[in-house]
Amino acid sequence: SPSRYYKNIPVPCKNAIDGPLDTVTQSRCHVECEPGFWLVQNDLGCVEQGDRLVYSWSQITGSAVCLPVSCGLPSKIVHSKHANVEKFYSEGVQYTCAVGYSLGGNASEGQQQTVECQADQTFEEARTCLPISCGQCPTGPKYP
Repeated sequence: SPSRYYKNIPVPCKNAIDGPLDTVTQSRCHVECEPGFWLVQNDLGCVEQGDRLVYSWSQITGSAVCLPVSCGLPSKIVHSKHANVEKFYSEGVQYTCAVGYSLGGNASEGQQQTVECQADQTFEEARTCLPISCGQCPTGPKYP
């Protein structure tokens, strides 16, 4: 459940006091989300329960939901292809270099990379797809 991403604060309501008639009721709790998440819903609050004339108590009710932030659509990298869908915190985008290109210009360096969406709503820096260099062509009598 996404709500597990809010910060673990021992008493989520600053107004929750362990004593008779001390807790302020009908108030909302302050909730902060972990980095990379934003607060979508917060209806955590202190509610009076029971009968004031006989016995009453305050109880925290409701829930808070934190969801991952969006990095938006991934950037294009020249000479590569990728799925053009919105990405959220901790999700990755897989880029594949076009035929004849690699991540470092050498065939041994590979053609695929994964770039992750970060907590600050930006993507990690991606490497460029460069033309594969085959080196110098051999010369001599065997190679006309």
